[in-house]
Amino acid sequence: MSMSESSAVDVDHFRPLSVGEVWGVLWGHKASISAITVVLTPLFVLGVFLIPAQFDSYAQILVRLGRSTVAMDPTASLTPTVSLQDSRASQVSSVREMLQSRAMAIAVVREIGSERILEAHSPMSKALAAISNALLPSTVKPQGELSAAEVATQIDEEMAILRVHKMLDLHAPKDAYTINLEARSEDPFLSRDVLRTLLTAYQKHHALAHSSQGSFEFFEDQAERARQRAVIAKEELRQAKTTRGIISVGSSQDALRSLITQVDADLMGTSNELATRQAEIAEMETQIARSPSVIQTEVIRGIAKATGDAMRNSLYDLEVQYNELAVKLTYNNPKLRAMREQLNAATDIASTEEGERPQTREAIN
Repeated sequence: MSMSESSAVDVDHFRPLSVGEVWGVLWGHKASISAITVVLTPLFVLGVFLIPAQFDSYAQILVRLGRSTVAMDPTASLTPTVSLQDSRASQVSSVREMLQSRAMAIAVVREIGSERILEAHSPMSKALAAISNALLPSTVKPQGELSAAEVATQIDEEMAILRVHKMLDLHAPKDAYTINLEARSEDPFLSRDVLRTLLTAYQKHHALAHSSQGSFEFFEDQAERARQRAVIAKEELRQAKTTRGIISVGSSQDALRSLITQVDADLMGTSNELATRQAEIAEMETQIARSPSVIQTEVIRGIAKATGDAMRNSLYDLEVQYNELAVKLTYNNPKLRAMREQLNAATDIASTEEGERPQTREAIN
């Protein structure tokens, strides 16, 4: 091959394809292209309609440093200051683990119901459930003291708990005190209700986990034991002094009188202190009984009334109609006069509907 022929081949190799060449290639494979189009297009359309839609619901929890973070056991020795050696990351991880616990899933299932959680919504899910029931019919038998219905209920509850675990996704960003929660299902209302029920149940669980129950009874018992030990020790000391003759009879009488006077004064002071404490306890119980279980934490203002927006839209339509009639008719025309009266009445109503519709948010006290 000569140099000129080699250059011609290279130039022809890098030459862009023309429309005719591309059409020739497609026309040469028309049978395979048509077959693939006929086969894949229905499958693609069928897959688009059968693939179940997924709906997400999002929420976020802020883990704050409060009294529950530094709570201690009532029997622990207390100091004026409490040292926090652990980082806040461990606290955020603990909250996330409690949110992912089985107890929270059980609370969600029992609040919403296992039937609603296990219900199929998409055509594909319903078809798969029907095929599974047809091929593998479930025959539930009594187990121990449980009847067949109770066993079936327990199985449905366990399956619902597993479904809730699959629906939830918790993520804690790095170097942040927040936890992002996501619930995904085929029903948007189910995703919303699962996440809302989880947050409500966790508020109660968090308060119960960080409460110190029985501390008042413990300190009351310890105070009574200390008082009894002090009385016994004082009596033993008096008997020891009398037995060894450390003081005379006169001095003993004077000491006894002083002791009786002091005991009476202490008894009176103790009675007064006891009455004061009982009054404080009664007052605290009254305040707790009067305190609302739910308090208002946030008020959002600046939201216009929906009725005002609707009236303004209607008023705008009337103004447009009136301007169109005003161009065509005279000022004293009956139709134009009726439209003017209707416009004035709508203007008065729209002015009364102006204002805000505040929204409030409540939380557990």
